Amino acid sequence: MNMTGSTGIHYAYDCISEGSSVEKVASILVDGGQSAVVRSRAGRAWSADQLKVEPIYGAVWEGLGEEIQYQGFTVRKSAAARDFAVKFYRWLSTGASIKPVPIRLMPGGLDRVVNDGFLLLGAGRMEERQVDRSEEWMRPVSAEKLVYRL
Repeated sequence: MNMTGSTGIHYAYDCISEGSSVEKVASILVDGGQSAVVRSRAGRAWSADQLKVEPIYGAVWEGLGEEIQYQGFTVRKSAAARDFAVKFYRWLSTGASIKPVPIRLMPGGLDRVVNDGFLLLGAGRMEERQVDRSEEWMRPVSAEKLVYRL
């Protein structure tokens, strides 16, 4: 619950931004809340015309400071996005105190990247990335880094 007495969050970042994820993220926002997505509506990654607020679209390529064409959508050149990216990565390089991403050590070295790693990361939408394997290292990936020892 926030200070106004309503439940929900003010800001959300949908790092999947496909299928129903945009709608699910939007459903937890307080009135007037905002969300950001990484895939554009123009790229047909999601459709949520019934949302109360249009999500803000942002692409990592904006940080390059150049206009980029992606899946029929133009990511416009943005000096502000470039400035933010430069400052953000400079801040990261100072050894900023951030929680490290958990590592999943994958067995088999490079010989297993295609059969295991690519299978886990898959192609298509998140809902389609279901792996029917029983090995512990083949559980769904969630907020972690897959690492192979060479």
